[in-house]
Amino acid sequence: MTFDDGQVSLAAVRGPLKLEDALFVSKKSNRIAPLQLVRSDRVLGTDHVRHAARLAARAAAEGRAQADKPEVEFLRYLAGERQIADAITKMGLPEVALGAVVIGLGTKGKDAVEHFVHTLGLIEDDALLAPSESKLLDFGVTAAQLAATTPARRLDLVLEAVASVDLK
Repeated sequence: MTFDDGQVSLAAVRGPLKLEDALFVSKKSNRIAPLQLVRSDRVLGTDHVRHAARLAARAAAEGRAQADKPEVEFLRYLAGERQIADAITKMGLPEVALGAVVIGLGTKGKDAVEHFVHTLGLIEDDALLAPSESKLLDFGVTAAQLAATTPARRLDLVLEAVASVDLK
């Protein structure tokens, strides 16, 4: 899936996906365009990815980026965490992942995502992107926050966490 601006592409893929294999192939795919792999159980839909990518790009353009690489800066925003180590802990793949989201950044991002998915022979499944209450809780939204928010506005809690990276 590539968004209208052509700067962000993604694929939700079913595992099992071994971390060692994923890291090996991602290094090759990263030669095409910046690529990030994250846990699918912590990504709450395409709006979450788009918002994080937009804010990370803006931070880089304004000289406020904390990371040297665009895919790492993007990860900070996607995780809603200011510290890189915290973002990796929250969003990084376990040794064997049952699902992952592969995100390519920039105009060649789609090519990098396709290379990664094809090389590992992964099966795409957009259902892995669907938000759920358990994913919200895994992301770090509290039960009290969920109780104080209508079901239609719960994704806003994640978008708020993404935006708050600049404030922390």
